[in-house]
Amino acid sequence: MSTADASKQMIYLHPDEFRALGLAKLDDHVSVNIRIRAMIALWEANPRFRRAVDKIASTTPRGGG
Repeated sequence: MSTADASKQMIYLHPDEFRALGLAKLDDHVSVNIRIRAMIALWEANPRFRRAVDKIASTTPRGGG
């Protein structure tokens, strides 16, 4: 998929999540955008990972921030 075909989404990150992603980027030079897209690709391809993520998502409080 090209960038022209993509839709832009906004997510809320807690400070510790934002910090962890920033530190990972400093370590391996992989952008937050690419890292999150990789997580989504794993969620799509791996049923076990998908179930684990979906379980956490279903128990996470709704709403931003």
